[in-house]
Amino acid sequence: MLRRVDVVLLIAFSASSVRVDAMQRGAALPRAIQRVSCARIYAVAPAPPGAPPRAATVDGGESPSSSARWKRPRQHVNPLASHHQRPLKLATDWDARAFDQPRPLHIDIGCAAGHFCVHLADARPGTNVLGLEIRESLVERANGWADVRAIGNLRFLQCNANVDLPAIASACRSPLASVSIQFPDPWFKKRHHKRRVVQPELVEHIAARLPPGGTLFVQSDVRELAEAMREQIEQTTGDRLAPAPGPASDGWLDHNPIGIATEREIATARKGGNVWRALYTRL
Repeated sequence: MLRRVDVVLLIAFSASSVRVDAMQRGAALPRAIQRVSCARIYAVAPAPPGAPPRAATVDGGESPSSSARWKRPRQHVNPLASHHQRPLKLATDWDARAFDQPRPLHIDIGCAAGHFCVHLADARPGTNVLGLEIRESLVERANGWADVRAIGNLRFLQCNANVDLPAIASACRSPLASVSIQFPDPWFKKRHHKRRVVQPELVEHIAARLPPGGTLFVQSDVRELAEAMREQIEQTTGDRLAPAPGPASDGWLDHNPIGIATEREIATARKGGNVWRALYTRL
């Protein structure tokens, strides 16, 4: 029997449905849908006293309130759209407001709803965890969860990692220790490959910022994309990033070295699907 449950409720009453989204210890609970007929009402559980302040937004202000109406995000977002190419403007003290103290930093690029980051922050209190996501509504909700749970080593930023990662890493007091890129959008069509997140400039910056012993972890359930990421990393970084040898003849890892699965990873395993993983260490 659970004695303590931290739950964030986003309740949307409408003439047709009631949707309840909740998080218990960083994991999504089943969604309950009930038919009702009433006016629209939106409510969110308030943050407890002493909860850390919200992270800086693009204009250096505070993130919008979690009580804002939840907007279902688009599954695919074109990172090359003009409004996603504008550089992020960070407040000078953004990381001091984001984390309660400097710690080694893990960045999860393309964190989606942020469940992996929540679990990682819980499991590693000695690490600051920063989730980067291009879809603003997901970031707003994830920061709301972090505030309600008062997790001092967790924050999310809405940004385009291919544009903003250098500025984010440079402005952060916490030294970069590790990076993960998990199940990014495959953008299957060849003319859309330029929209993929793993591009030479991003890989070069990660390799330049990681200290000796720092790690880059990538995984995907699309083999063609996993192979493209591995090829891009190895061609761009040369011998600066050493791949961890996998037990299979093709070098892929048979397990997640971080030890915390993403939602997509769990769903793929339940379906009996394959995941291709690679881990690189900065020399």
